[in-house]
Amino acid sequence: MTKAILELEKVPKSCRGSGCPFYKVCDICDILSSRNKHMPVLVPSEGKRDDCPIRPINEIKKSIINEVSQFLQDNNFEEASKAIDAEYEL
Repeated sequence: MTKAILELEKVPKSCRGSGCPFYKVCDICDILSSRNKHMPVLVPSEGKRDDCPIRPINEIKKSIINEVSQFLQDNNFEEASKAIDAEYEL
């Protein structure tokens, strides 16, 4: 899947009413619906879904570092390389 960086003034704290660019009327998330073969994905009444793609960049970096670190600890250099390639599409 192609990855992109969306630059926002601030990261929305919730799907509803906080300026999320993917929130649409009827409590549907456009981006998650497109990932779900265009079947509607409902948003929670408060907060965000766990699979929300909008995350601060530092959270993304932490998850990549943790994943690669675990592969390296297991001496699985091939999987570490794949994880880096997948995240940065090298």
